Amino acid sequence: MSTYIQVTELFWTRNNYFMVDPNVLFITKTLEGRYVTAENSYNEFQNLFDQNYDFVLVDQNFYNEYNGMILFPELTRLWVRKTNGGQYVVDRETQMYFSHLFTMEEPIVQYTMMDFEDTYLTLGYDDFDHSNDIT
Repeated sequence: MSTYIQVTELFWTRNNYFMVDPNVLFITKTLEGRYVTAENSYNEFQNLFDQNYDFVLVDQNFYNEYNGMILFPELTRLWVRKTNGGQYVVDRETQMYFSHLFTMEEPIVQYTMMDFEDTYLTLGYDDFDHSNDIT
């Protein structure tokens, strides 16, 4: 059983299959919609994991109304997260993309990836889609 580190969708988009010869960083999306990479990848690609992620604090009503909603024809989704500290946050770059949903009065709060208490999760075979597996 491997240990995985949770990353953001933005990190997944920017760095999946990032090459540091001869190693390749593989990031996976679980069936629950979480983006994760193996802990040994974290150790090999530490320069990528030093990035800070800016999050905008939103309220619970915003979380309930917009989380996971498709808002554009390109099927771009708005992801809103709840931290283990009970705060509802969304990535600041997402705020810029969906700026018509936000007001300028919302406070900004900064987290690093490691600030989330649920950063580590253990995944097994059943956590991934095997519909295309060769048997």
